[in-house]
Amino acid sequence: MSIRTAVATLGFAVIGIGAAAGPAAALEPFHDPELGIMGVDLNQSDTAALSNSPLPQLLDPLLGNAIYVTLDFGLESGEPDSSIRRGPLPGGFSGFVAGAAQSQSVMGVMLADGNTVIVYQAAP
Repeated sequence: MSIRTAVATLGFAVIGIGAAAGPAAALEPFHDPELGIMGVDLNQSDTAALSNSPLPQLLDPLLGNAIYVTLDFGLESGEPDSSIRRGPLPGGFSGFVAGAAQSQSVMGVMLADGNTVIVYQAAP
């Protein structure tokens, strides 16, 4: 399975999770052909639902070396504290998803330039 197929699989699975969650789900797929990116943003409940599914473990071998970005907002300053790292993801993709769900974060997965996978998390 290629990276593009893996991201598409993740997108379709998350769409299924979002459909099961009902109209309150905030799953946001996006595609920008001009920038060469496509992906999906997940809200807190979608991230938790993904974490409770077998999909993250199935995608560990393909997404374990993704570029990952975390964005934390300081409680005192309100200023974002971001970090960008390249894999392997600590704990694999499944660990990244579980960590995002435990911290009640939002997350997303993006495919850029057809072969670069970026996973990102914004923590409160």
